[in-house]
Amino acid sequence: MSSNSKISSNYRTVTKEKPLENANLIQIGSKVHLQLTFSEDDFEDYFLKITSNPSDLLSDGLLFVEAPLAQCILGKENGFVGEYRVNGSKIKVAVLALEN
Repeated sequence: MSSNSKISSNYRTVTKEKPLENANLIQIGSKVHLQLTFSEDDFEDYFLKITSNPSDLLSDGLLFVEAPLAQCILGKENGFVGEYRVNGSKIKVAVLALEN
């Protein structure tokens, strides 16, 4: 047995793989164009970035990942339409555009 074989048999290579980010899914760091519908003729468009900082404000264009709206859209694709509740009211959300 050569000395190289002996050395390599005593050591093993460990590769730490980074999870693949899916460019098609909403995740922390995504920038999204959303349309929120509050009633049949009451809707607003928002351009937001999903963040992990709890002190970020919607009024600054930032959406904390644990907010109900963020929880509704995380892991979803462009074109997703769903609903979430705030203070007992249902709000419809549509993802109109997504950039990662």
